[in-house]
Formats: sequence, structure tokens, C-alpha cells
Amino acid sequence: GLHSEFTIEWLVVDDCSTDQTCAILEQFTIPYQQTKQNSGGPNKGRNIGLQQATGNFITIVDHDDEWHPTKLMRLLHCANKAPIVSSGYQLINTSKQTSQAIVNTSTDCILYATNQSFQQILSRSYKGQITYIGSLLFANTIAIPKFEEQHGKADWDWVAKLFHQQKSAEVGEVLYNRYVDGTNLSLNENYRKQELQHSLAFLQEQASEYPKLAKTGTLNAYGSMARYYYSVGKMKQAREYFTKSSGSWKNRLYYLTSYFGHQFVNKFVKVFG
Repeated sequence: GLHSEFTIEWLVVDDCSTDQTCAILEQFTIPYQQTKQNSGGPNKGRNIGLQQATGNFITIVDHDDEWHPTKLMRLLHCANKAPIVSSGYQLINTSKQTSQAIVNTSTDCILYATNQSFQQILSRSYKGQITYIGSLLFANTIAIPKFEEQHGKADWDWVAKLFHQQKSAEVGEVLYNRYVDGTNLSLNENYRKQELQHSLAFLQEQASEYPKLAKTGTLNAYGSMARYYYSVGKMKQAREYFTKSSGSWKNRLYYLTSYFGHQFVNKFVKVFG
């Protein structure tokens, strides 16, 4: 039941970091594992944790996420309604000193039908369930995919595979903080290129079963890459990818302002991230 006692199993994996992570863990006597050498991304550590996890429910905490005290209890409140539960979060950019709530408001659990959120993810649509990894709680009774380790960084396809043919639910509350400052992997140009390459390959695999969604997803993947370049001021690259993306009015406006006015847009509009 909701008020039943439960235990928390912490599986901490340090990927040969250089930021005093191990010293902090030892200070609080928190056991941890360490990889033999830095893998260059979070996926190796994530896979180690997933392989060893024994709990009824699993959740992933990256180094740039900070839970609110009620996060687990609020997610578990919906866990009897669907095997995957997500929530809203506060996006905090410490470099730009901005903060934005990413949340779908509701008085209770928002329910999504079988495969509904998978189709949303495949089309790379931001309308619908919030599916960022840091927000997810999922039951160990469903098929949990392995993160790719070729690049060790790409994770969009993992989220899609997790939601495939599953019901899901969402708590309409902000339950954790996600911090970005310009040094995050998600804002790294090399990562963005690898994520695009990996995403396009996965979309091609899905094209036979979901042709329309895969086509939309491909256009939106190019659009996402274009907005990334726009946000970091690389307008030549932004225009290259906008020409491959959908002809939405937003993309057309971004394309036009990439020649003049992009400084104003980037100052007042969250173009990417």
C-alpha cells in the first residue's frame, strides 16, 4: 500500500571522476563502485547499476539532478497505475541565472495509454508526457533495455525502448531540479552529433512499423540539432539543419533570424535545452 514500509537500495557508480565525488561519498560512508577508466559518458555506469538493481522499482539519478524530498513518495503514489511514472522538474541554468518549470499540471496522476508515450517519443514531440530520464521511475517487471556503449552517451533511443508497448503515468508536479551551466553533456557539440547519428539509426529501424512517426521524428531530430546550433550562436550550421527539418513557422522564423536578430531571440527565448 501507499503507506507501507520500504527500503531503498543505492547503487552508486563513479566513472573515474575528478570532482571529489569519491571523497564526498566516503565522508558520508556511502558505498560505491568505480569503473577501471573513464568511459566518456554516463551509459556505462547506468548499465552497471541497472544490471545489479534488485528493487521492485528503479530510478536513475544523474550528477546534475537534485531530488525534492517528496519525489519518491509522489512517484510511488502512481506506480500502481502504470509500470512507468514520470514527473515535472525545474530547469535551472546557473550560467544564465534562469529557472523554468517543465511540468504538465494535474491534480493527480496523468494516465497515458499503451504505446501512447512511445509514439510521442518516436516522433520527437514535446507535447505529452515528460520523459526526461531524471524524472522516471519504472518497475523491474518490464523489459529494461541496455544503454548503448558505442558512444557511451546517447540515451534518447533507450527512453523510447523503455516506453514501447507500455502504459505510463505522470505526476503533475515539479519533483526535482535539473541543473545546466553550459558544461553539461547535453549541451556538448560532439555529444549532440553522436546523439543525432544514433537517433537517426534508431528511427530508420522503426520506419517499417511506424513510417509516419519515424519520418516526423527524423525531421524533428534535424530541427533539434538546428536549434542547438542556433542557441550556441553557430548560425551557418543552424541553417544547414533547418533546411533538413520540418517547415514549421517556428523553424522558418529561426532560419530567417539566423541572419539578423538571433542575439535578441536567444536572450529572450529558450530555443534549446
